[in-house]
Order: sequence, then structure tokens, then C-alpha cells
Amino acid sequence: MEGSIKEGRVSTILLAERAKCNFDMDEMKMFFWRFKSNIDELDEMEKHMNMAPDVLPNHHKFLEMTPEEQRTDLWKRMNKLNEIDRAQYFTEFDPTKGPSFNWWVEVFQGLMPGLGLHISMFSLSVHYLSNAEQKARWMPMCKNLNIIGCYAQTELGHGSNVAMLETTATFDANTDQFVINSPTITSTKYWPGDLGRFCSHAVVMARLIVGKRDYGTQAFMV
Repeated sequence: MEGSIKEGRVSTILLAERAKCNFDMDEMKMFFWRFKSNIDELDEMEKHMNMAPDVLPNHHKFLEMTPEEQRTDLWKRMNKLNEIDRAQYFTEFDPTKGPSFNWWVEVFQGLMPGLGLHISMFSLSVHYLSNAEQKARWMPMCKNLNIIGCYAQTELGHGSNVAMLETTATFDANTDQFVINSPTITSTKYWPGDLGRFCSHAVVMARLIVGKRDYGTQAFMV
């Protein structure tokens, strides 16, 4: 019998292959998730999915939604997770721990990149690149979702080649501010995770210019 995602039917061929498994599934699970605490947390997330069967479970219908429908679905999920356990998912979540820095965002369908980059790249940048004063100011706002941020590194002409980024941050001594500028088409920030739709702030990677000196790529809160 052929499998069907829509009808929830598993192929008989796949079932037969699974039955041939000759290794310990629990041992494999521990190897994959590294620690029992991670497995316990994953089980807790599954319980939360079952608490809101009309909102949280992952399903094939998401892949057939329009972008606007997917964004609506995202915020329904976020609202429900906030109701179920705000501390676990937001105020006490530590992106520096877990099997990956996205952790729970990867478990629930459709949260990347809409809010995933806020939980991961944005919050991690603030955590690791801020001094104590900056961290005390910004991290509580990140965790309470008073601000929603993204990570703006990739440009049309440059992806992970950080040393060649063209966006500049020029220090203006008269205003004591940095002027962020993408002077060319290839310096246009690209793929910053729904920046224009959800985010109030961004960690922008840009070349620091002071006077006539280029100090290389640095991170700026915008």
C-alpha cells in the first residue's frame, strides 16, 4: 500500500523496513539528542502540542498555505505557547543551551524564520557581543518580546564572506551616532528573516568607519 501524508497512511514498504531495525532505538535517541534532559524537554513539548490539537501539532496543511496564511498560523502558535508556558519558551529560555541554538523553534512547524531568528541569531548576538550594561538593557526586552529582532548579515553580493560586506556604519562625531548605509545594489541586505514584517530591531553587520579608517565588520543594533 502506498503511503499518504494527507491521509495519515504509512507505506507498507516503509513499515517493513522499520521492522528490520537491529539497533536499540532508545540508544539512538540518546545519541541524537545528547542528554536525557533534552529528551524530557522534547516530550514536554509534545505534551503541549496535544494540549492544543487545533493549533500546535505539525501538519501537511501548512505546506499548502499561502505566505499570509503561514504568518497567521505562526502567531496563533506563538500566542498558544505563551499561554501554556511563557517561562519555558520565552522569559527563561536560554538559547546558549540545548541541542541547537534554535531548539524549541525547530520543533514547532512554521516558526522559522518569522520568530526563529529573534530567538536564535538576534538574541545570541546580543548575549555574546554586548557588554554588561548593554546586556542588562537588551536581554530582558528580548526575552519578554518587548522587541523582536532579526540578524542582517547576508547581502545580495555577499553571504558568509563577512570580510567582503559592503554595508557601512560611519561614525558621525557631530551627533555621536553611527550612520548605516548600503551604498550599492550588491550591499543590499538580503534574507534577514521577515525583517520588514515582524521585527522592530536588527543586529546589522556593517563595516565600521571612523574618519578615514575602516575597522572591518562589526555588529550594530538598529
